[in-house]
Amino acid sequence: MKKLLILILFPILGFNPEILHAFGRRFVGTTSAQFLKLGVNARAIAMGEAYSAVSDGSDSIYWNPAGLDKVEKHSLSLMHAVYLQEIFYDFASYAKRFGKIGTLGLGIQYLNAGSIDQTDEFGTNVGTFQPSHTALSIGWAMKLLEMEFLEEKNEFSLGVSAKLIQSRIIETAYAGALDLGILWSPVEKCWVGIAAQNIGPSFKFKNELDHLPLNFKIGSSYQVSDPFILALDINFPRDNDPNMGLGIEYKKKITQDFSMAGRTGFNSRNTPDISGLSSISAGVGFNLKNNEIDFAWVPFGDLGHTYRVSYSKKF
Repeated sequence: MKKLLILILFPILGFNPEILHAFGRRFVGTTSAQFLKLGVNARAIAMGEAYSAVSDGSDSIYWNPAGLDKVEKHSLSLMHAVYLQEIFYDFASYAKRFGKIGTLGLGIQYLNAGSIDQTDEFGTNVGTFQPSHTALSIGWAMKLLEMEFLEEKNEFSLGVSAKLIQSRIIETAYAGALDLGILWSPVEKCWVGIAAQNIGPSFKFKNELDHLPLNFKIGSSYQVSDPFILALDINFPRDNDPNMGLGIEYKKKITQDFSMAGRTGFNSRNTPDISGLSSISAGVGFNLKNNEIDFAWVPFGDLGHTYRVSYSKKF
């Protein structure tokens, strides 16, 4: 019970909600590069994006760069997401461990918004344009120390990633940003993750400056039993109210080399803005000899449904 209380209370007490709530309201509608908020990996999405303390592969470069330290040798992750209308979103990442020195991670995000009609000041159609957004990331994580806590050995890792962001609408703008992350295991089977995402200067389109979508994240995960994981994330974005993600995963080993997983989640981020079925997610995963294929479904109320498929491999 003491271990479970740590899991529940640490995220709640770790930040001052009143301060960060005011912080979010102050900058509503002032940020650009919104694609940086779009999560990666179908497993994470199916679990309500409660992933900052769960991620253990190359996709940690997005969720919490400290998670790269969990990579044992090599890790590869690929994702394709089908959004509404013609919008699609792709992600790829790779990580390699260099012994006790740490782990190097690389990642790329790409969002294509499809063709949009372009008009002049008189409303005359003058052609089309195709907005797209790209982020290239490089990260490093390492274990800082192992210490005793509640009479158990636990780990403490630190990660950092730098990203180059390109946003192309009609004109093109560039920006740089940093992500910082901490991953801590206070007791066995329990992880706590803290991350700051998109720390950096503003985008500049012509003479207008737009902030990046800075976000503070704290989360925890608890492996209730070998196949059963509970996860919680709380986000404090620069441009909105705090939101929460909850996730559950259950894995079933079918044979020595093959296993299946079922996942479901809840995310409060879209609850006030979308009518109809939203905020929930679900998915399944199949793992054969460390080759994993995951699927996720996320409804967006009356707007429709979105789907993601990802492939991950540890080798």
